[in-house]
Amino acid sequence: MELKPTNQQNELALQERATEILLEETKLLATFLYQKTPNTRKAYESDIKKFFAFYRGKTLRDITPAHIVVYFKNHPELKESSKARVKSSLSSLFKFCVRQRYLIENPCSFLDPVRVIDQTQFRVLSHEELVRMIELEPSVRNQILIRLLYKTGLRVSELCSLKFSNLRKRKNSYFLIVVGKGNKTRTIGLDERSYAELNSLKESSPNRAIADSYIFKQKHRNLSLSRVSVWKIVKKAAIRAGLSEKVSPHWTRHSHATKALELGEDLRIIQHTLGHESIVTTTKYAKVFPGKSSGDKIDV
Repeated sequence: MELKPTNQQNELALQERATEILLEETKLLATFLYQKTPNTRKAYESDIKKFFAFYRGKTLRDITPAHIVVYFKNHPELKESSKARVKSSLSSLFKFCVRQRYLIENPCSFLDPVRVIDQTQFRVLSHEELVRMIELEPSVRNQILIRLLYKTGLRVSELCSLKFSNLRKRKNSYFLIVVGKGNKTRTIGLDERSYAELNSLKESSPNRAIADSYIFKQKHRNLSLSRVSVWKIVKKAAIRAGLSEKVSPHWTRHSHATKALELGEDLRIIQHTLGHESIVTTTKYAKVFPGKSSGDKIDV
C-alpha cells in the first residue's frame, strides 16, 4: 500500500525547494553583478533589491510584464528617468538569465520603452560661465580639477581614477591615458599648460616619487577623491559663480562637447575624446549646439 505524504512533509518539501530556488537565484544575481563595473553594480543592485523587496517571496521566474507595470504604478514618486533606469536594470538581469537558460524570455521586452525627455540642452554651461567658475574657485587644486573636466570632457569616475602614471609626455606631445567604461582605455591629448598644472600637483605631494599616486586625492591620504567630493567641488564653484545649484561634473562634459562642436571640431574626435561606444551618442550634441534655423532668412 502506497503511503501519501502528510501535509507536514509537503510543507517541508516546499520549503526545501524554495531554499534551493533562492540559492540558485542568489548565485545567478551574484554572477550577473560581478561582471559589472563598480558604479553600475551599485546602481543595478539597488534597483533590483527594491523591486524584489516589493514582491517579497516572488522568484525571477514569477515575474511578468504586469509585475513591472504594477511596481511603477505603486511608485508614483519615480521620475521617468528613474523608471527607465529601473527597467534597464531589470532587463539586463533578465537578459542574463535568458542567456544562462534559466528563463525562457525577458519580461521587459514586452513593455514599451520609457520615454525620457533629453535634458542635455538644459545642462550645458557657456564658456564664460565655466571660466567664471574656475576664476572664482579659491583652491588652486580645484581650479585645475574643473579646468581638466571642461578641457577633456572626462567622466567624474575617470577623473577620480587618474594617477600620475596616466600622465604622459612623448617628444612635444602631452596626453592622458584614461580608463573608461568597461575598463576600455583611450588617450586624450593635453596642451602644455594642462600637463604642467597636473604635474604641479605631483610636486606639492609628499608622494611625488610614486607614479601610482592619485592626481586628485584626499587630504593627507593617498586615496582618490570620491565622486561625491568632486560633485561638491563643482556644485560649490557653480553657486559661487552665481549659477544653478543643480550643476554637476557631468555638465562640464556636456559643455565640452557643445563648445568643441561650436569650434568646428570633427564629430569622430569628439566621440573618441568622450569615450562614446557609438557615434550616435555623440550626435545628440549636434541638437544641443545652436546652429542654423530655417527661420534665419525670415525677416519679420
